[in-house]
Amino acid sequence: MLSAKDNLMKCIQGEIPEYLPTFTWGKRPGDTKSPPSAKVGPSVLFRHREGERGIDLWGVPHVANNGASVPEPGKHVLEDIRQWRDIIKKPDLSHIDWEAMAKKDLENAWINPEETAIVYHLHVGYFQNLMAFMGFVNGLCAMYEEPEEVLALFDMLSDFYCEVAEKSIDYYKPELMGLTDDTATELNPFISNDLFETLLMPAYRKQCAVGIKRGLLTEIHNCGRCEDQIPFWEELNVRVWDPAQVKNDLTGIKAKYGNRLVMVGCWDSREFLDDGATEDEIKNSVKETIDKYAPGGGFCWGGGFLALPGDEKSAQKNKWIEEVISTYGKNFYKTNKA
Repeated sequence: MLSAKDNLMKCIQGEIPEYLPTFTWGKRPGDTKSPPSAKVGPSVLFRHREGERGIDLWGVPHVANNGASVPEPGKHVLEDIRQWRDIIKKPDLSHIDWEAMAKKDLENAWINPEETAIVYHLHVGYFQNLMAFMGFVNGLCAMYEEPEEVLALFDMLSDFYCEVAEKSIDYYKPELMGLTDDTATELNPFISNDLFETLLMPAYRKQCAVGIKRGLLTEIHNCGRCEDQIPFWEELNVRVWDPAQVKNDLTGIKAKYGNRLVMVGCWDSREFLDDGATEDEIKNSVKETIDKYAPGGGFCWGGGFLALPGDEKSAQKNKWIEEVISTYGKNFYKTNKA
């Protein structure tokens, strides 16, 4: 039987996997094995996540939120986009030993690169960085009112991240280039396709080119109903979409792209958040999702419940999901390949 990593990569490369693959962001609490995939990148870029609150490398204050780090509400560092050159300064990382950092980062991730596909991770997104600097009201207004200034800011940010990538990516030995940006709400994208193409695609192209010249495929993280932007992804070498959320026309996307675009997720846990959700209801829903999206490849499991320490009910629900993946999912392609 193929290892979880090799089975995942077979799916990502456009083949029918041996069994249902699982895509993960990294090792989860309680895991005893190295995960199939993990997002790992230069830790110096994420220093604000080390404690409950901190300042990121661009000067934005962050606070803890259910195990994640988010910009502190109301604490915007940039009020006028025309002043970004005076406030958003390119960090000096000339002192960094990139090889030593990569070695430490991989060790701290508690993964075995022989068993885990590495997704090279740089940042939360150019769009999201702008919103962190300015807040959503000012940030969105800036994109419409001062697009030239936003484009110049994104150009500086992408130059910086590409410089970091060129110096460090080879030390992480990734299988995928990661591109993260949440540019959509649950109902629609935040911006038009014209603004997406004009302001964001130049930065995306530069970053993904670092991976493309090394033969790497791209994994994109984009929540919400972002399907309008999928046609732009092909030139970025995008092969994995995480998470493919149910507000998108997943059936139509599957029919159009087949296994050329691996959809991760395609399942919504919110239907089962109530304590009354039964084992049979959850397991049947997971099986139905597999039956719908796994045929022919191009699908990875990536759903579950966020279980904070002490949340035994969510932990139990996750165990039910794992039971389906490890039984029904393990045998799916033995009888279903079409």
